[in-house]
Amino acid sequence: MANITDILSKCLSSKNVCIDSRKLERGDFFVALKGSHTSGNQFVRQALNQGASYALIDDPSINIDDRCILVDDALKTLQEIATEYRRLLKNMTVLCIAGSNGKTTTKELLYHVLSKRYNTYCTLGNLNNHIGVPLSILNCSTTHEIAVIEIGANHCGEHTLLCNIAQPNFGIITNCGKDHLDGYGSIEGVIQSNNELYEYIRSNHGHVFVNSDDNTLMDLSRDLSRTLYGTRKEGEHVNASINSLYPTLELTINNGHKNWTVQSQLYGTFQASNIAAALSIGHYFNIDMNQMLDAIKRYIPKNNRSEAMNWHGNKVLLDAYNANPSSVVGMIEYFKDLSHMNKVIILGDMAELGSSSFGEHKQIVDHLKSLINCQVILVGNEFEPFINELNCLFFKDTTKLMHYIKDKTPFQNATILVKGSRRHSLETLFRS
Repeated sequence: MANITDILSKCLSSKNVCIDSRKLERGDFFVALKGSHTSGNQFVRQALNQGASYALIDDPSINIDDRCILVDDALKTLQEIATEYRRLLKNMTVLCIAGSNGKTTTKELLYHVLSKRYNTYCTLGNLNNHIGVPLSILNCSTTHEIAVIEIGANHCGEHTLLCNIAQPNFGIITNCGKDHLDGYGSIEGVIQSNNELYEYIRSNHGHVFVNSDDNTLMDLSRDLSRTLYGTRKEGEHVNASINSLYPTLELTINNGHKNWTVQSQLYGTFQASNIAAALSIGHYFNIDMNQMLDAIKRYIPKNNRSEAMNWHGNKVLLDAYNANPSSVVGMIEYFKDLSHMNKVIILGDMAELGSSSFGEHKQIVDHLKSLINCQVILVGNEFEPFINELNCLFFKDTTKLMHYIKDKTPFQNATILVKGSRRHSLETLFRS
């Protein structure tokens, strides 16, 4: 068996790290991971034929030639070489972002802000789990000065694992909401899990950025070296107050000395804290405020998160990458006050809520009752027990809703808010 130092050396001599043989390029380091249905070991020969430099395997029966590196567990080894590589990147600052909502948007905003001055790396897409974080670290180079690493979990202990790999100097928790309740069991479990980032920072004498509007985070971080930001209190490091919500979010920014105005391309009250977080961190790292505001202004949301798009004469507000009770309620509250005579809200049901699912979907339906002059369309079985409680259309799945839209063409000059869990792929309704 090869040791970690040798495996890392072979990995770093390769072009990229790849876990999907369909996307492999010549010179890549292929890692054969076991999935729930297939094993990457089955595709090792294909990967080597496509020009993989090496293949990290954990099945001795497919040890084809000396390009194969046999280990007991390919996933564990991937995590170990990423951990070792991070130790070698002594001059690179790592900031980890955890939280229930807003992680990816904050990460993207922060990347655009920090890139104004530093050679910055950030997590690609949503690679924030026990596989994605090692891949993100291995994608960093010795020329990167700052890496913004998103970490996501669905059970306690996972944030600790990810912190041990990424070894952050700085951290931020966006919030503690009702996500992955089937894994956490309760909101207390969510808080405990997110707090693992604070615990790592505390043990390693790092620094955190804390939303002063959030009493839970303020309490958890009270003995940490910290910088505060917010949207309600004056005198914080960076404070963002809302000037206007429509058509997109306009803020007044204050850093204790001066006020600035920024017009973002984001929508929703909850985005104010994400912007304030990015500006607070950028300010801490001595980036000029005007440069930061320019970065915020130019940032255009994508990847089904807070996207605004035109579709056949309708305006679509697409936030369909994922959904949990906290984020759905935030969207409903935003949409409720939108002044448009022809509003439509399409909600897909929420996943990974376990025994809390019935009650959480009932609360969402109760919130929907406050909408006026708005057509409600619900998708997914979790909403079905409540469809008689409000005037709405209901569809079992996205395909059935798509057929309805194509047959009836029901939307004319409408503003359509779309929110749902990943399993529904609601964005497919509006990509044609």
